[in-house]
Amino acid sequence: MDTMNAAFGNTVRVTQGAASYDAHYNPDGSFSNTLGLKGQWTLDGETLTLLVDGAPIGSTTLPAGKVVGDSWGMKDQSGQDAVVAIVAGR
Repeated sequence: MDTMNAAFGNTVRVTQGAASYDAHYNPDGSFSNTLGLKGQWTLDGETLTLLVDGAPIGSTTLPAGKVVGDSWGMKDQSGQDAVVAIVAGR
């Protein structure tokens, strides 16, 4: 949960090659992003799941201990490499 706490009030930027989008997570379990998605998030252990209209749209492993300024690699739902960063502010 510590990484999610770092995301609250800040921006989570996901970058794939030259493309990127920003996501904003809230303590009430809601999220929105610059792709126009809005919904809910859940965290079960290290598994972050995003839901839109109550249906899961994807899950990923959320590493523990990340703070503002940190970044890490991940695979998106199609298996493509992405870099995730917690950026200060919204």
